[in-house]
This record gives sequence, C-alpha cells and structure tokens, in this order.
Amino acid sequence: MNTKQLLLWICFLTSFFCCDAQKKMKYTFPDDIADTAKKDFVKQFYQGMTLYKISCGKCHNKLVDGKELIPNFSLPQLMDYEIRIFPEHNGKLTDNKVTDDELPKIILFLRYKEKNKIRAK
Repeated sequence: MNTKQLLLWICFLTSFFCCDAQKKMKYTFPDDIADTAKKDFVKQFYQGMTLYKISCGKCHNKLVDGKELIPNFSLPQLMDYEIRIFPEHNGKLTDNKVTDDELPKIILFLRYKEKNKIRAK
C-alpha cells in the first residue's frame, strides 16, 4: 500500500468514526415541528454541532470529571448571540469568525441538544 492509499484510508476511517460519534449526541425536536421538516432539522443540528466545536467549543466547553461538557445556554443567552450582543467576547466573535448563515445552526444545536445533568463550575 502506497502513502496516498494509506492517507485515503486514514481519512475514511477518521470520517467514519467522527460521523458515528456525532450521531450519539441526543436532541429534542421543537414541539411544533412538522414531520416533513425533521430530516432538515437533524441535518442542521449536526451542522450546528460541528460549527460549535470549531468556533465556540474551545472557550465555552468545560472539563468536568474528565469529560468535556458543552454548557447549557439559557434562551436569553442564545437570543443575545442571535442578535450578536455579547460583551463578554470583547470583539472576538465577528462575522468573519461565525457567519450569519452559521450562527442560526449553532444556536439550533445549543437550544435543542440534550441538556447536561452535571453543572459546569
């Protein structure tokens, strides 16, 4: 097996295991979602999860009992993010970091992901 083939196999296996891990994240559907919209919701949920991990997780996630914990955001906190009011970022979160197309997916993920039972300190 040459180097190129080995790299392709590594990429494939990494993608396979990452996708499998993503599917383990639990979510709840909005109360008023139509059955026909559920497939698109799930797609956007996992896109939001990926975008969160890339753009937000480094600062927001907490380590609790050796496990990385995504915090539970309140609805008012998510609404502040939605209209881009977040003084605690001091200009770090710009349109270049998270686009107007990406932010609603991140908010959807954070709003409907299964809530943590353990509180981060």
